[in-house]
Amino acid sequence: MAPGLDGKEGLEYAFGDFVLIPALMKFERDGQPVSLTMNAFRTLLFLVEHPNRVVAKRELLDYVWEGAVVEENSLNQCITALRRACGDTRKEARYIATVSGAGYRFAMDVTVRERKPVS
Repeated sequence: MAPGLDGKEGLEYAFGDFVLIPALMKFERDGQPVSLTMNAFRTLLFLVEHPNRVVAKRELLDYVWEGAVVEENSLNQCITALRRACGDTRKEARYIATVSGAGYRFAMDVTVRERKPVS
């Protein structure tokens, strides 16, 4: 099991045209796969699990890189990649909003649901 997925094996998160499936490490838009690095995926997962809450950069760095020493620029690159994948920009942030001096906030409503078994 991937790190940070304890108890989430059967869940998926839906928002806008997107579905995030942690157990399968999949991110889809309208049923089509969206390619993300593992760190970008984990960043998105953490933000989606804490919607409408300001998440401090340090909290994200600790979760995504599991305590490894990394520069804030690594997180900035993940956020940029996620915005690109979602069609966001820093100025028009429908999904990931920057809260100046504080961190990031996932701005969309998220529906958590049981994942449908693949037949």
